[in-house]
Amino acid sequence: MSALFSEEALRRALRARPFRFYPQTASTQDDARVWALADPPAPHGAVVIAEAQSAGRGRQGRRWQAARGTSLLFSVILRPRASEHLPQYMMVGGLAVHDVLSERIGAAVTLKWPNDVLIGGRKVCGVLAEGLWLGETLNAVILGVGINVRANFGGPQEATSVEEACDCAVDRLALLGEVLARVDAWDAQVGTETLLAAWRARLSTLGRRVIVYPRDGAPPFEGVAEAVGADGALIVRLPSGERQPVRAADVGVRADWG
Repeated sequence: MSALFSEEALRRALRARPFRFYPQTASTQDDARVWALADPPAPHGAVVIAEAQSAGRGRQGRRWQAARGTSLLFSVILRPRASEHLPQYMMVGGLAVHDVLSERIGAAVTLKWPNDVLIGGRKVCGVLAEGLWLGETLNAVILGVGINVRANFGGPQEATSVEEACDCAVDRLALLGEVLARVDAWDAQVGTETLLAAWRARLSTLGRRVIVYPRDGAPPFEGVAEAVGADGALIVRLPSGERQPVRAADVGVRADWG
């Protein structure tokens, strides 16, 4: 199961899906953006895959690093039907990974608002959805996914891997194909209550006491995560009873509150 990806193996696994593969690249997100704007442009559902990347990023510019052969690192190019649905593409990626991993691991797999997949409370996957705008038109959504498949973190950590959680060997090619199929399925549900209901049902954040660290540098605040809006905002009920929408922030669960 340790074999590195190759063009030939990916073609067999992905069949008719257009893809570009880089043994090493800076960022699959950047490569996908270039391809989305190329002449001819990448079609809906095309994917950029890397075995390793030197400048991979998550939300808020965080780095995503992984040794060769240990992870799935890819970005899918999606052509949205409506710009107002852009926030829901983060849900598409999270739900796709959740579906596939929960079939292997079970109820320990959950989602953390806004873009993490957890196993037993430890991060196994990050999702990043970036809009590609041409003027006021949303030309594409670049959906980036990074999954720890066999990284060995050792000892108590905030992160885990699929193989550590399932105590089994995982075929990365098969996992890639399964996740992409679920991306297709959930992409078809963008703009529907089906997508929103599924996302809410899988969020471990809801119903929990949280501390919110706003991205704009405002002071952190605490409350109960009560709901998620159609725009992806987390609705937090403050001690005063006010319901505060949160769109750009880090959110931590206050485990010491039960």
